[in-house]
Amino acid sequence: MLQTTRYPVTLYTSADEGAPQITQTAGALKTVLKACLVTGYGTKLGAGWEVLFEESNKIALKSADGKSTGAALHVNDTAGRTAQVSLYQKTEGFEKGKAASERRPVSYANSTVQKWLLAACARGFVFVSFQGGYSSFLYLSDFPSLAAADTGNTLFLPQGINQSGNYSSFSPSGFNISTYQTTGVILKSADGLATGVEASFATAAAGVQSNDLPYPSPVSGGFEAFPCMIVERIGDKRGIRGLLPGIASVANNMAAVPFGTVFDNIDGSGDTFVYASLGDKDKCPVLINTAAWEI
Repeated sequence: MLQTTRYPVTLYTSADEGAPQITQTAGALKTVLKACLVTGYGTKLGAGWEVLFEESNKIALKSADGKSTGAALHVNDTAGRTAQVSLYQKTEGFEKGKAASERRPVSYANSTVQKWLLAACARGFVFVSFQGGYSSFLYLSDFPSLAAADTGNTLFLPQGINQSGNYSSFSPSGFNISTYQTTGVILKSADGLATGVEASFATAAAGVQSNDLPYPSPVSGGFEAFPCMIVERIGDKRGIRGLLPGIASVANNMAAVPFGTVFDNIDGSGDTFVYASLGDKDKCPVLINTAAWEI
């Protein structure tokens, strides 16, 4: 059984008063992440993270929560439009220390960029940039683990192609544990001996293509959304490591639903969820919990 704590979430968006805007210039993503996670803006406070190192368009950030694993996100945003991001187990300077992942690209802006959102709690966040029919994302969070006394339960998942040529995304093949598209990185293996192990995802609807079911659904009259399990690769085998916080996978074709649509109390919890499609508009539908994440 997973033992979790509810961490309150703040939703930051480009429509907020005083919010920084995503542009095609170097440093735009770094500015948004720092404003949301650390300093805050307007009437919204930062999510409780801290800056470890910072240069002009580079930054290393980590959760300041005492229960966090101490994993740090390093963001090299010197090119504009696309930033290079990486996960570090130990940080001794910008991109110095013990890396848990290779650099991966996040394409956060193009000529049709319209809006962004970032949902964050003290131990995790997801950033989504909507670019006119296409969305890119960056996810980093601790997660509730099935491993005893887990010290490496942090998941890192940026959208982009890694050095092995694998495309990191929650879709388009659904949350199916056999698809190469859904690889993320867990800070350390369940036994704590390996750094930066491969993660994939599974739901109750893993056998269903995410854009196969109609919306509204002929079964529920709405849509079907499922929590996601994090699956760790252990040699040539896989095992369930824990639960993905904050995000539910939607099994229906939600192309007609606008980015950022809010759904209140749809599961009886009283929580609020915001709809986003990660990647192509109709390929990766998810709900992001904007009230609290269970970690």
